[in-house]
Amino acid sequence: MGFGLGVLGVIPFLHTNTILAFLPEASPLLVVVLAFCHLPFESLPAVFFGVPSAGHGLNALPAHQLVRQGHARAALDAVLVGIVGGTVSALALGVAFWFLGAGFYRGIKPLTEWLLLAVLVVVWFSDGWRLRHAAAFAMFGALGFFTFDLPLREPLFPLLSGLFGIPAVLYGGRVEGRVAGPPGAVPFWALASGGVLGAFSVFLPALSPSLLGSIALLIVPAGALTVVGLLSAISSSRLFFDFLGVWVLRTARSAPTVALQDAALSPADGVILLAVGLVGLLASVACVVVLARTWPDAARRLRPDVLSGALLLLALAGAWALDGGWGLFVLSWATAASLVALRQRIPRKYALGALVLPALVHAWAA
Repeated sequence: MGFGLGVLGVIPFLHTNTILAFLPEASPLLVVVLAFCHLPFESLPAVFFGVPSAGHGLNALPAHQLVRQGHARAALDAVLVGIVGGTVSALALGVAFWFLGAGFYRGIKPLTEWLLLAVLVVVWFSDGWRLRHAAAFAMFGALGFFTFDLPLREPLFPLLSGLFGIPAVLYGGRVEGRVAGPPGAVPFWALASGGVLGAFSVFLPALSPSLLGSIALLIVPAGALTVVGLLSAISSSRLFFDFLGVWVLRTARSAPTVALQDAALSPADGVILLAVGLVGLLASVACVVVLARTWPDAARRLRPDVLSGALLLLALAGAWALDGGWGLFVLSWATAASLVALRQRIPRKYALGALVLPALVHAWAA
């Protein structure tokens, strides 16, 4: 059942958290398998339609750009290589994390707010410390505070769909039919770095793969394929360490891991669940490879206006199904804020202020 629900990742905007919102009594096994299987399948709408998801945030943008240039297969291959490579890197780091992670976490926990602030300073200075970027970050942060104070069952769905999903749909374009990719491949350093950054991200709240990837690419500029592979590696590594952190760090950074934390499972049970989840991940990657043979042609035949309309209706229906009028309210305001920022040429990474700023304030108040 977990694998079957993971396949639903091919539906844009249908995130893991959204599915779990309808399954409050889901077993730990179902939660783990769903989370791991969902990641490869959600790469299809991210790559071919440019619709960001929880696992494929900023990497949806360069990946979709490659698709529009006729390099569909190369873009999807970079995502899948990143997922597998990031997972392998995470496994290599897993032993060290198991024995040393708890001590490291206790050491940096009192510095959480300062470390988050340091991350923000790096991001701001990378763009020349522009006042309008800081203002946009604060605006998105205020939106995040407002959203999380509302009586929403799943606040992240309308918030993230409005900030990233709908703008991507509105600014999308027709998919080219060619599947030949540009020369080159995802370098090893990107996969290894993705594994390390994914491991580090669980030590601090609100450190999304997109934000970490943006910082990494400030240090080492890279081409589109490398960007896609690096961000995908961070996502898969983060997923692995999210679950491992439940037993090592005694903390939960996402809705699926909260469900596991509430189950109070033993470390031995956790290792078994992770093993099953990794098998599901590899099976899902294999299925996506098969689907990739026909997906580019199917995406090319879709009319952009029809596709955009269907995706917008899907986002509206999801927000209404989860939280009714409040969900639509947040979706509308998040979309409007994101579109204004895009018109002002504000980098999309500052929209992550909706998550980072509330986490920073919460850490400071703790």
